[in-house]
Amino acid sequence: SRGPVAAARTAHLQEQAALADFRAVAPAALRGRWDQTVIGPDETQAERDLTELLNADQLTAADDALGATRTDAALTARLAMMRGVEASAATDEARQAADHRDHEVTVLELRVALAALCLIVLVTVFVTLFRGITRQLAALHRWARSDAESGEGVRTIGTDEFAAVARRINALTHEAQALRIRVHELSADRASLSQAHNGLIAEREGLLRTRDDLLRSRAELGGLLAEATARGAAQAVHVNLGLRTLGLVERQLTVIEGLEDREQDPERLDQLFKLDHLATRMRRNSENLLVLTGTEHSHGATARPVPLVDVARAAISEIERYERVRIHTMPDARVAGRAADDISHLIAELLDNAVGFSAPATPIQLAGWVMENGEVMLSVEDSGIGIPDERLNALNELLADPDPAAPAAAAGMGLYVVARLAHRHGVRVQLRPQGTGGTTAVAVLPQLLLPAVDPFEAPTTP
Repeated sequence: SRGPVAAARTAHLQEQAALADFRAVAPAALRGRWDQTVIGPDETQAERDLTELLNADQLTAADDALGATRTDAALTARLAMMRGVEASAATDEARQAADHRDHEVTVLELRVALAALCLIVLVTVFVTLFRGITRQLAALHRWARSDAESGEGVRTIGTDEFAAVARRINALTHEAQALRIRVHELSADRASLSQAHNGLIAEREGLLRTRDDLLRSRAELGGLLAEATARGAAQAVHVNLGLRTLGLVERQLTVIEGLEDREQDPERLDQLFKLDHLATRMRRNSENLLVLTGTEHSHGATARPVPLVDVARAAISEIERYERVRIHTMPDARVAGRAADDISHLIAELLDNAVGFSAPATPIQLAGWVMENGEVMLSVEDSGIGIPDERLNALNELLADPDPAAPAAAAGMGLYVVARLAHRHGVRVQLRPQGTGGTTAVAVLPQLLLPAVDPFEAPTTP
């Protein structure tokens, strides 16, 4: 067949290429050993059989007559000769490596011995020089410390007049040295006193600055205390007013709901529904006033989780043009009862902004979905004219501020309330521009506000 012949040709070509590389890079001695070893009748017979088999396109009956045993024996003998050359080359390489290693070790030992010899010579010279210098310094030291009155420093001279001069010089040297020591001590004392004086001056100036700072701080704290007292009083009035208004609105809603339950006339019932919706908006405005004062209040807080779609519907019912809002999709999630009112209030403020800054005929899309990390993302999309980039960045900074400043105008009241409610429950809110115009408000609810859904409870769908 052609498959074995083609494989044999490929192997033969690889063998010839390897043999050519060997002859190109191998030393002359190794090539000569190859030529002397891989030779003989077995090698000739193996090469003749391979040539005859590889020149045919496929094996025939005549090729089978060559004899598998003879061809295998010839090839085995040729392979043994090749391996003998390889083993001989490996032995030579190992011997050369050992010789090179021995040479390098010998060179290293010679270098170490030479370095040790140099070190010994250097230490000997250094010790000799050191002993000579030490003797001279010791003699000079003994003469300097000798007693000037005994004349030991000049005994070798043998002249009394010179000894007296030497004693006088020694006495003057001692006096000069004592005076220098005294001057040095006085200079040190003077520098120490000067440094202490400068330190006292700096400390006095620091105390004066501290006193001035304390006086200014006391004045500022007095002003802040007075301002805080006034602001606290005003805030208390606002909180009291907001709670009273909210209580009246709650009572009004209760009365309206009672009238709705008893009313049978469709027209009057429709008017009652409109009045109910208006009272609901009034309640949200009263809650905005409480949010501005930092007061937490939930008119319908419950311990049980509330379906997210019900929270969204409650938010839609609190805006003016609620009929423009479309719930695109909403996940089967629950919101913790303690935060359901605030989340509904937050969504209502976002919907109110979208309704107020878009064309009256365009719909507002409200959607939600569960992210990979278990959090829920809500989006409010409008088809308005959009927001300039500078204004958009300022609003996103307001929404990300954990303690935003109160808005200077009523126009920013809604997003300020959103920022306060979002910080209260750890909700992340951001405004994003749309490519086709308009703005998308995104609110991400953390897992802390999303208790697990009861699998035996029927899900609520929009």
